[in-house]
Amino acid sequence: MGFGRAAVMDPLRYRVDLPLSAEFHPLGFPVRLRTNSREALAAAREDWGRCRPKFERPPLEVRVAVSDEHDAPPPPDPVWRAQRHVLSIVSDQRHFAACDLDRGFSFCWLTPVAMRDACWVRWHFLNTMVYCTLTHLYLTPVHAACVCWQGRGVLLCGESGTGKSTLAYACACQGWKYISDDASYLVRDTGSRISIGSSHQIRFRDTAAALFPELRGRLATRRPGGKLSIEVWTEDLPQVRTATECRADFIVFLDRRPEGDAGLTPVTNEDALARWLGALAVFDRPVREEHEQSLRRLLEADAYELRYSTFDQAVAQLNALVGKGAGR
Repeated sequence: MGFGRAAVMDPLRYRVDLPLSAEFHPLGFPVRLRTNSREALAAAREDWGRCRPKFERPPLEVRVAVSDEHDAPPPPDPVWRAQRHVLSIVSDQRHFAACDLDRGFSFCWLTPVAMRDACWVRWHFLNTMVYCTLTHLYLTPVHAACVCWQGRGVLLCGESGTGKSTLAYACACQGWKYISDDASYLVRDTGSRISIGSSHQIRFRDTAAALFPELRGRLATRRPGGKLSIEVWTEDLPQVRTATECRADFIVFLDRRPEGDAGLTPVTNEDALARWLGALAVFDRPVREEHEQSLRRLLEADAYELRYSTFDQAVAQLNALVGKGAGR
């Protein structure tokens, strides 16, 4: 009695067919995406499609497999956990990801119902997988906006609500170049203070429309973190000039107050480093040490605290700091 061709045992779904592929360059680094979902490609293109190649590094590999479980319930927001170079992102048994940060490889499984919310997928999975890997391998994150004037870069540091994004935009409206609105990154292996960011987009709080008439009428959407925000592509803001990087020559910690005069006060190196380290997520020890070295390199820049109550005050102080209008 003959036997037919034996069925291939594949309980781990190694052989899932991922026929669609594309290469993107978030923050200028190559990322190769393979998937079986056109919605996944569209979601990646929404965030990364405007980014151009800048850094020659081995490409990160990201795989997104979407199941055929069309009747699956909507997923809850995931939790993130990591040990050493392994990161997991888990919503439930149908929505999860695993990342080998050392090798630059990530994969996730999702369902069609999850793919209907591209913002949720980008926020919790695509961007998390890619940006966590980049900060493990190449970059040090700084919770700061970044703008520059004639090549002189200023990092605007501060907690949520201190006005980083809005002040960066206010500077851009007065001729500064815009680099990033909330998250800036130092390229660790350059030996310099080069800061890069996602200059193609600005995210405002929904209250920003009251400050800038050109933002009125734009739809505020609820981000996965729960905050209402207005997301604007800088290509739709003709008054905004952008740059993908600059050297950080000044560090400015924002202290926004309800009223009062504006002013700049020098900040010591010890104080500046403590503020950065307090806002830096925990990484595996060797990576954490590289981040600390990168932040210590930033101490070569002049650091200040900026007290202000209006954006006009703040921009005037920053203009004076970089010598704008003084022929420098």
